[in-house]
Amino acid sequence: MPIICSAWEVISRFNTQFFDWWKIPFPHLKVDEIEESNVEWTRKLDQVRKDKRFMGHASSATFVEYISKILEKLKDYMAIILALKTKGLEKRHYIKMENDLNEEMGTDIQLIPARITLKFLSEQNLH
Repeated sequence: MPIICSAWEVISRFNTQFFDWWKIPFPHLKVDEIEESNVEWTRKLDQVRKDKRFMGHASSATFVEYISKILEKLKDYMAIILALKTKGLEKRHYIKMENDLNEEMGTDIQLIPARITLKFLSEQNLH
């Protein structure tokens, strides 16, 4: 597959899947799908970076670097995603997040797992 097709395929799939993952509550996230997509997309973008013709265009390079940064950020969240999806660890981690948030914000918030999303974690700087 030509490099340009790989780049636009990643960008297209990223635009649909990533933003879905961002809004889906944790109980419904498919961790394997996220990990596999992240690895595949990172590999393809690494190949694209090696193509000087494609990366020579400012807009192309900007897209590739933007998505690469977000994929790196997503890797940071994988540990917490796995912890919050592991039945044995789930309750303990939600309690810790509640305590950390309440201490930091001076509130008494109760986290409801069915409402926790990646977007929420990002907004609260929890990762």
